[in-house]
Amino acid sequence: MSALDFLGIGPALAGQAGETLRYFVRSAADGRELERGPDPGSLAAELGAAYCNLHRADLHAALGVDVVALGEHHRPEYSISTP
Repeated sequence: MSALDFLGIGPALAGQAGETLRYFVRSAADGRELERGPDPGSLAAELGAAYCNLHRADLHAALGVDVVALGEHHRPEYSISTP
């Protein structure tokens, strides 16, 4: 969520996002565990923000409205030097 907060859309999406629980990937053939995701608590400590799930359409809608509204405020300045 840190990147979304930087863009100014984090608070608007926080109510739609849900913190990810530990996940397990299992074999369709026999149900055995193939992979276990990390503990969500450790991710927050490691990444500095919660690891959340959000529907892609909700993210795109927020980006389409709010990033365009940022206009020139977050555009990097480029300079091209010629030899």
